[in-house]
Amino acid sequence: MRARTVGTPGGAKLRALRESARRPQLWVEAEAGLGTGYLQRLESGRVAQPERATLERILTALEARYSERREVLELFGYTV
Repeated sequence: MRARTVGTPGGAKLRALRESARRPQLWVEAEAGLGTGYLQRLESGRVAQPERATLERILTALEARYSERREVLELFGYTV
């Protein structure tokens, strides 16, 4: 049995935003121009430090508000 990967705070916030927007991972990946499976790895913590531009594309696909964008970027160590 495989242990569940503990995600990062930023990954958990992205997952919460995606779920509240009712968007599947594949849809967000397509909208943001990401490879298949990337968002799952990011949400689960296997990608600990995504590039800022990648986060911006994901947040745009999710139509995140400014406050949500700021929070996610700060959780990944970026300043707004």
